[in-house]
Amino acid sequence: MSGDAVLSSSSVAREMIRTTLHGTERTYIVIDGLDECERNSRKEISNWFRELVESVPPAEMDSIRCLFVSQDDGIARKDLGRLPTLKITTENEGDLKAYAEAQHREMEAKFGLLRDYDCHIANILCARARGEPSTAESLLKKTSF
Repeated sequence: MSGDAVLSSSSVAREMIRTTLHGTERTYIVIDGLDECERNSRKEISNWFRELVESVPPAEMDSIRCLFVSQDDGIARKDLGRLPTLKITTENEGDLKAYAEAQHREMEAKFGLLRDYDCHIANILCARARGEPSTAESLLKKTSF
């Protein structure tokens, strides 16, 4: 109704992705929110991307990487069970925080200091991994732009 183009065919979406992949040397795909899809769609999407990655010849296997981000529920575990997984818990929070802090420093070195509001990537990321809103997110929600 907005007048914007809407992609309503999964076969067209698959063909567009294949075409895009043929035009790139290295591709990283992140699929977030898969757990929010209906069960059949979730299974179709995860199977198609898994088959796509597995179809790459061994000599080119580093040309495409796919990361699925999902809640750890029984259905996701069943659909993504054949894939390597990393569950973010308090046990690996230190590793996550160290990585995010390094990325934060690189971003600040390149772009300058990030805005205040306790806007430190590591703090935000670790809070979100625990399922909590970060201080920065809480403040930003209260701030009108």
